[in-house]
Amino acid sequence: MNNLIESTKNLRKDFTATGYIVNPERTKMLVIFHNKLQKWLPAGGHVEPNELPHEAALREVFEETGITAKIITDDPIINLENKVDCQIPRPYTILYQIVPENKKDIEHIHVDFIYAMQAEETIVKIDLNEVSNIKWLTKEELLKCNCFDSVKGFAKNFLK
Repeated sequence: MNNLIESTKNLRKDFTATGYIVNPERTKMLVIFHNKLQKWLPAGGHVEPNELPHEAALREVFEETGITAKIITDDPIINLENKVDCQIPRPYTILYQIVPENKKDIEHIHVDFIYAMQAEETIVKIDLNEVSNIKWLTKEELLKCNCFDSVKGFAKNFLK
């Protein structure tokens, strides 16, 4: 890990957030087919100015799928009795990803805040500008599909 970070230290870093949406039984995960990347991915995107990572993940999930999701967290509650601190949801993990140069941008880094989420409903509405298909897949199906290793890793560790 440190070699990757060291070798890319001069690249621009963008903060992104992704919502790995699972059903209540944790037997399936919702993935979208990303037109530009030609891969199955969870919903996600850039953190906007003045937006917190968990807010960005929830926004992206809603924009791309129409689903209102809930962040799954086992964060210990810290009792803060002052007015200058508050606790925000901790991500499931944070990924450091190289984004190759493309027609629109130079090579850069995505620091991706990954949130495990549960769908409150199963009806989806896709944003046809960004995705062409959406599916609920089991762990076995995800391990065989055209997706990034991080998606397969989440499926192995989180889905039943």
